[in-house]
Parts: sequence; C-alpha cells; structure tokens
Amino acid sequence: MIKRKIDDYIRSYCAIIRNALLIIGARQIGKTYSIRQFGKTFKSFIEISFIEMPEAVDLLK
Repeated sequence: MIKRKIDDYIRSYCAIIRNALLIIGARQIGKTYSIRQFGKTFKSFIEISFIEMPEAVDLLK
C-alpha cells in the first residue's frame, strides 16, 4: 500500500475533531481509496458522493 499524506490527515482529524469531513481536490489521486480504507476501521461507515448524488447536499443543510 502506498503511504499518502491524506491517510495521516484523516486519522488525525477524526481523532481530534470527531465530526463530518468533506474532502475535495483533484480527481484520481487516491482520495476515495483512502476514505474507504479508513472507513473499514469502523463498525459502520457512510460514504456520500456529491458527484453521484448532488441532492444529498440538502441533507446537510
């Protein structure tokens, strides 16, 4: 597995903040992979793609 800076950032953020995290950035650099790998450490995990489900933005307002 490739070590990415985002992996450490996600772990740190969730350990300190423990709140929803919105990740944005360039396409195809490993964000989705890192999020899914991190999600596997939890009993339950929800991934919302605002690209595939733009109406999901209304859920967070």
